Amino acid sequence: MATITLRYGNTRRTKLVAAATAIDADTPVVLSSNALIAATDGGPISGVTAVDIASSGTGEVYLDGVFSFAAASGFDGALGQLVCTSSTNGQIDAGSSGNTYIGRIVDANPAASATDVHVDIITDYDGKTMSTV
Repeated sequence: MATITLRYGNTRRTKLVAAATAIDADTPVVLSSNALIAATDGGPISGVTAVDIASSGTGEVYLDGVFSFAAASGFDGALGQLVCTSSTNGQIDAGSSGNTYIGRIVDANPAASATDVHVDIITDYDGKTMSTV
């Protein structure tokens, strides 16, 4: 899994409970049946885990902020472009039909397949879901 790193921002954090599977720190997650699971390809996100969370355990989750993501192979994003989670956990791409945008690229013009693309995430935690592709 690619590493996702908090870069900057006035981040909000909350404590949430993981589902039956443990979740590593720096993983995009979504709330499902009142518990956290790893986000799926093209799906919305509720946040990014701040710490490792044990199975059925409680841990902190970032609800917003600018994070560094790796770009999926061949993805050449541009400043301001909306992005989605890719099929490779922890990476971003332009998405495909029906995918949900998770944020915007906020750094200057990342090279194709860059490993340090800064994305201002927008989560569904506050009911502010992004539009779909």
